[in-house]
Amino acid sequence: VELNADGSIIPSSILVTPSMIQVDYRLSYDQVDEMLDEGVGYTEEWQIGAMLEAATKRRAHRVAHGSTEGMVPFPIPKGVVSAEYDEEKGDYDVSLKIETTHNSGANVTLEGEGDDPYASPVSSSQLIVTEMMIMAGEAIGKWHQAQTTQEITVSDGLAQLPNELKLPYRRQPAPDFKSREAESRHMDFLYAMNKRYPHAWYARRFFNSVQVSEDAGPHFGMGLECYVQWTSPIRRLTDLQVHAALKRYLRKKRINLLIQKGIPIPADIASMDVGCDITQLREYINTASEEE
Repeated sequence: VELNADGSIIPSSILVTPSMIQVDYRLSYDQVDEMLDEGVGYTEEWQIGAMLEAATKRRAHRVAHGSTEGMVPFPIPKGVVSAEYDEEKGDYDVSLKIETTHNSGANVTLEGEGDDPYASPVSSSQLIVTEMMIMAGEAIGKWHQAQTTQEITVSDGLAQLPNELKLPYRRQPAPDFKSREAESRHMDFLYAMNKRYPHAWYARRFFNSVQVSEDAGPHFGMGLECYVQWTSPIRRLTDLQVHAALKRYLRKKRINLLIQKGIPIPADIASMDVGCDITQLREYINTASEEE
């Protein structure tokens, strides 16, 4: 994926292909932040600095298109409860930590008067992961809309696998501020008075529920024209389902291309790999080859 200067995706640059990732060593969020602070992320590990630059562009692009990071710059803190067993006491020590998500809202670290006591310093590594994940969701949606559906089982005398890819687009309609003008003014008043948490709570009432659909559509909260939830640091079941559907689509597309070129389907390709029985297709191709 390549980006324009404003952080938007160049549709023609999107490339979706099977790949293998070889991990040389593992880095934690804190380690990446330290590498960026010390400059290593811009020299020896320049790829990290390049990703941060892209992530910063992406955040600015989404905020410019109305994402919640711009509408609610100071989000509500979250509470994290942890319990650790103390062998000496023979009991658990329970603690409560209140913090603001590292990379949400304005994504700035305030100092001095007006700073947020619950907000941790901005984490560049958190910003990279978040924006790259969201960019992948937008990119696969844009790529999907440019794909064609293979519905013909026989084309020019050649058998073809039917091939259709359906993805779960997440859509969110924009808030209706015009019909709720008085409430909108009150929300703006809270922001102007620097009532951060009340403003964040009040803004929630304007957000519409997210809809999942096979049809692409804008997602207001993310400031995107389209978005497919299919990758995250924590793999969801729906993420794996999209990955499986995408792989099968690419395999079928490749098989149809091989058939058009008169190349036999590789023997190690099983029906499970493409999500349908290809036994008859193999027999059809073999029969056609013998007749020739």
